[in-house]
Amino acid sequence: AERCSIMLQTGMGTDELETKIVFGAEEPGAASTPQTSIRIKSGEGVAGTVLKTGNSIIVNDGHKDPLFKSFDNTADFEKTIKNLISVPLKIKDRVTGVINGVNKQNDEPFTEEDQRLLEALAQQAAMAVEHARLYELAITDGLTKLFIHRYFQGRLEEEMVRARRYHTACSLILFDIDHFKKFNDTYGHQQGDIVLIEVAKLVKQTIRETVDIPARYGGEEFTIILPETDAKGAHLVAERLRKTIEAHEFQGQEQALKVTVSLGIATFPDHASVKSVLIKKADMALYECKGRGRNCSFIYDDSLADKPQP
Repeated sequence: AERCSIMLQTGMGTDELETKIVFGAEEPGAASTPQTSIRIKSGEGVAGTVLKTGNSIIVNDGHKDPLFKSFDNTADFEKTIKNLISVPLKIKDRVTGVINGVNKQNDEPFTEEDQRLLEALAQQAAMAVEHARLYELAITDGLTKLFIHRYFQGRLEEEMVRARRYHTACSLILFDIDHFKKFNDTYGHQQGDIVLIEVAKLVKQTIRETVDIPARYGGEEFTIILPETDAKGAHLVAERLRKTIEAHEFQGQEQALKVTVSLGIATFPDHASVKSVLIKKADMALYECKGRGRNCSFIYDDSLADKPQP
């Protein structure tokens, strides 16, 4: 096929597909590149019908087929569709996605043999997708969708080893929500969970998406691993996050609610060369924020070693 795409459910058990991967050669006369953010409801178009029925579909008269529905805003995209094949990704009898092929080479129609071959590939792809999904579930906090504590511990160890090997810095931010127990007592734990979810989203929006590693450390405590980032750079990130959270209005039952955070920072190798010590010093810096009135960030320094800790 000139072009192929993989579409997956937007969530487990949902009735909507989202395009995740599009690949194929850009050649004169080849199918135009579709938008990769396309979403299709169950029963809509060819792929949506495959999701709904769990059966493969071959369309050899292109966009003229009654099942065909264009979801791309590119003006001439549908006119380039000569034929297409769509097969389900299945785990047992559950459809988790769809693989699409557009325009068979040499303008030939798709055949039942093509369908059998693609279904065999789809079976392997579905297993790979499911394994990836299960792994993601295993390392992700169910509430905040950040990484879990155990994953954080392993990644921090890895990043410190990498920083040591390449002679770079690696910083750790440890932060919590100020007066969160009082917040829960006042507004209830359900409202508290909403705040935790929103804070996690703000963290993801603030950091480098594929570089930094955010995790829920426990309760209302969060961590962010910042590879190749010195203390000064980590402080900039911490302050940007602090100001973002301070300015954010959290949806309450009767009115918008506000929270603040305190953030402690420690950096390898400046402050520690061992993981447990780095975490401890970030925690000491966080505790210093509490003594300074909260809603601030602080980089660890040796003066904290003589101060009493909780």
